[in-house]
Amino acid sequence: MNIYPNTQCAAYCAWILANSNIRVTTARKIQIQTIQTAANTGGYVTQLYYEEFIAYTSQWYLQYQQYIAQQPQPVPNSLDALTTAWLGALSTTPAQQTLYSVDAFFKQLRADGNLAIDCCYVFAQDNQANANISIINTTTFTAVPTGSPVWTANNGYTTNGSSNYIKTGFTPSTSGTNFTLNSATVAYYTRTNIGYQAGVDFGAYDGSNFLESYSAYTGVGMGSYINGLAGLVTANSGTQGLFSHVRTNSTTVQQWINGTQLATGTKSSGALTTLQTYLGCRNDMGTPDTYATNQYSLLLIGSGSLNMVTLNSAVNLLMTNLGAHY
Repeated sequence: MNIYPNTQCAAYCAWILANSNIRVTTARKIQIQTIQTAANTGGYVTQLYYEEFIAYTSQWYLQYQQYIAQQPQPVPNSLDALTTAWLGALSTTPAQQTLYSVDAFFKQLRADGNLAIDCCYVFAQDNQANANISIINTTTFTAVPTGSPVWTANNGYTTNGSSNYIKTGFTPSTSGTNFTLNSATVAYYTRTNIGYQAGVDFGAYDGSNFLESYSAYTGVGMGSYINGLAGLVTANSGTQGLFSHVRTNSTTVQQWINGTQLATGTKSSGALTTLQTYLGCRNDMGTPDTYATNQYSLLLIGSGSLNMVTLNSAVNLLMTNLGAHY
């Protein structure tokens, strides 16, 4: 994966290496230095190498955040236009780290040509009210937590698998501009790996057409019903990371996990469902059912033309900067 030039990640590495209270082995020091160099220059490391770095250094991230909170934080020299629009929709100013993270995310999406997005919720923020506002099309989409899912700062919403979920405000038949019948992406980032679960992560069924997806349904695997009655279902037993469900044309559906394609299949489209989609369960003809248990840090809905590899890299860096990476 490409570690895009990222001053926050590089600064975190520098802090670890300079902190006299943290002692690392020579091998780990080399790993941290490698990530630091990649973050400074935009170099490449493998996905596994990066995830090992995150897993190993996560023990110090809270301490680092506390250190950063005590330091004077300059405003970025130039904000992306989407960052400015997002800030204008908020009633509470986000923490500087959140601002940096979202701005860097926008700039990376723009550089990668991945802005064909209708709504994007970053639930892993420092303020819950801000987290409920889509960072794209801020005045159009607002999430509504229902049944009291637990919100944790810089992590996101946790649903309980029985009674709570999030109303997304997105109705496929009327809300989509980039999301269309034959070009559609639904992607969400989850922090916990609970193995199989008897729940649907996202969706709506109006009695005729599905937009429904799940990461690892009990005894089945990953399921993607994207604007049709027939779904692509592939063996998968994990529920952690970025799950992307994609329709690229009228007959083709793809599944991606953490930027790697899991499967592709021929599944004809039908029509766009007329009901609002839910996260953490399915909207079944107006009634929530098939509840899921997970912690959701991000939900993105957009075009099927998005590049899943570069989108995964951008989301991973966003989660790392926010402290939400699993």
